[in-house]
Amino acid sequence: MQSMRNFYLILKKLMMISLVCVFFTVVSFDTYVYGDYEKNEEYTYVNSIKELVREFYPDINPEIDNITYIYSDYEICEIAFDIISNEIGYGYVIIDYKSKNISQFVIKEDTDGFCVQNFGRLPEEDEKIVKSGTLDYEIASDNLTIKYVASKSNNINDDLFDIFIDDFPDPMYVNFKMSCKTIGRYCRITEGELEELGLRYCCGAVAILNICGAYGLFDKTDDTQLQKAYKKIWGYCNIKYQDGEYTMPQGQMGKALAKYYKSVTGKQIKYTEKNNPKIDFFTEAVDKKYSTILGVYSREDDGLYGHAVSVEGYFVFEPLNEQAYGERQIFLQVASGWEKEARYIWYDKVNLDSTYGVKYFK
Repeated sequence: MQSMRNFYLILKKLMMISLVCVFFTVVSFDTYVYGDYEKNEEYTYVNSIKELVREFYPDINPEIDNITYIYSDYEICEIAFDIISNEIGYGYVIIDYKSKNISQFVIKEDTDGFCVQNFGRLPEEDEKIVKSGTLDYEIASDNLTIKYVASKSNNINDDLFDIFIDDFPDPMYVNFKMSCKTIGRYCRITEGELEELGLRYCCGAVAILNICGAYGLFDKTDDTQLQKAYKKIWGYCNIKYQDGEYTMPQGQMGKALAKYYKSVTGKQIKYTEKNNPKIDFFTEAVDKKYSTILGVYSREDDGLYGHAVSVEGYFVFEPLNEQAYGERQIFLQVASGWEKEARYIWYDKVNLDSTYGVKYFK
């Protein structure tokens, strides 16, 4: 998502798919996009998949590596195609065997193929892959007796912070149509980068730093400028050391960014704050290209814990069948402060003690 690219997948003559499912590290949007394709028997699986991959990586020559047949009730139900280019993995695409539709795909550079990603290995000659749920797969013997269950979780599992996921829940892949929007500005400085520069970590200060970097208030590729900016922001944040962590009052986030903004530009930046905001607080800000910070807080047995992130955009999943699949779902895309890749939060579905939002606008 470092560079903005239009994401109109033009696989027009292949098939009608229910949903595009992809790791969105390489995708950023300024406009809404949808994945709907028409059938055309003239296209082969291989040509269609190659064309699809080139929509994300136009400069590579994708090739099909392993092809895995997936079984259900002793019959082939899906086919998984692993994608490589110059011996680098680019994920996989799965085709529904009967409908000939794409049921899911994961396209990302340096990503393993289907079996290695789900099981850590390729199946042996006497083994088959069995589909046991909507997106659940297992390794079975030739007679389809289950031998090994896939471990699919790639999400951060750090106490309450597993609410920040790196992929969308399984039902979203096949039962919903996706659209998305972003502010179009990105800066994802992480805890690890700051530690390498000998700087202390405070999630609130980093969220502010990432917004300021996205605004171009300092050169995020210049370590000296980054250090200077972070130290100055730190000084505005009223940070305290408590229970082994550096924390700041949530009400200081708006003031700290405004002070830093004025110190660099000589101009004022307005902001508004809200406790326990509805998701519209963030989505409407994205629509207007405003930057926002989301604070989340969860009360556990030994105290109240929290985290702050900058919001970059949102994804909307519209159910293909409202009676079967329920209401539309919205995920916020955020810079977590932990990883360079984007993370997502299913804001309306998480169980938190409280939340906080601050919105900045010029």
